[in-house]
Amino acid sequence: MLNRRVLRIRVFQFLYSYEKTSKHTSNFESYSKNIFSDLEKSIDAIFPLYLELLSLPIHFFKLNSNDKNISKKSIIKKNESNYNISQNKIISVLKNNKIFVNELLKNNITIKNTSDIVKDWYKLLLKDSEFAKYENKKKPSKKEDYQFLRYINTTFIFKIKEVDAYYADKDLFWSEDRLIVKSMIKKTSNLLNSIKLDKFAFAQLSADLSEDKKFANDLYKNVLQSSKYFDSLIGLSSQNWDIERIATIDKILLKMGICEFLDFSNIPVKVTINEYIDIAKKYSTPKSKRFINGVLDVLSKKIKDKIHKTGKGLIDNK
Repeated sequence: MLNRRVLRIRVFQFLYSYEKTSKHTSNFESYSKNIFSDLEKSIDAIFPLYLELLSLPIHFFKLNSNDKNISKKSIIKKNESNYNISQNKIISVLKNNKIFVNELLKNNITIKNTSDIVKDWYKLLLKDSEFAKYENKKKPSKKEDYQFLRYINTTFIFKIKEVDAYYADKDLFWSEDRLIVKSMIKKTSNLLNSIKLDKFAFAQLSADLSEDKKFANDLYKNVLQSSKYFDSLIGLSSQNWDIERIATIDKILLKMGICEFLDFSNIPVKVTINEYIDIAKKYSTPKSKRFINGVLDVLSKKIKDKIHKTGKGLIDNK
């Protein structure tokens, strides 16, 4: 499953968008459904991003092979390159893994043709100091091949500003998705560090994406459906604060927290409070974390007769 905080942040972003733009529409129900459709699409888009970035070393492998072939045909040898990327044993395993290749095809990601922008990234790799160290090795060991692939996957790709800029333009939520994608690529890289490479299977983004989307769906829709009721509850627990004067971001986070108290029986109250404190730290004002903590803590006690937790939701709720 996707990290629940990732999903909470995504729901928060779409609720904020709805809050800021819905006043300009006359059909609130239809508009809300359209927003949610975009929310689901944004979750679905994470997996192809992960696959696309994971396939970059294969493109580098092929480009390096092309360079090697051109060099063989050249009368004048321009350099003494070993073309080690083209012989990288671990990239070769990834390139020939049928499950991975089929997944790329299903998501319309090609490794047959390389775009000009990826060719530009390859040129940047050729100038990289770690590439120079790897290239100078006469016959890299399997371990050295793995270490260089891991460097490409977990460091090079994510430190190049051109790569970052490209995906920031492509993905509206790249600042959050970047962390997810990097984490998943790291897991796959770890799996490639094995003596049983013939049984390698790349890491999946989620064990149950439908369950992830259901969580996001329920949270988004329930907050909107109970918005006025949640406003009244916030008013009970925010003394000296007019509900209209509470910052939009803080109000949305509070409503999401209340929604989890009341509608998600398997999530402990303390987990909910801590999650929204942490999200407030990143997305709201410096004082917001204390405000969110105070209101949700007071409210959880005032409406405890309405909060019914079961299973994992009972943990630390004393």
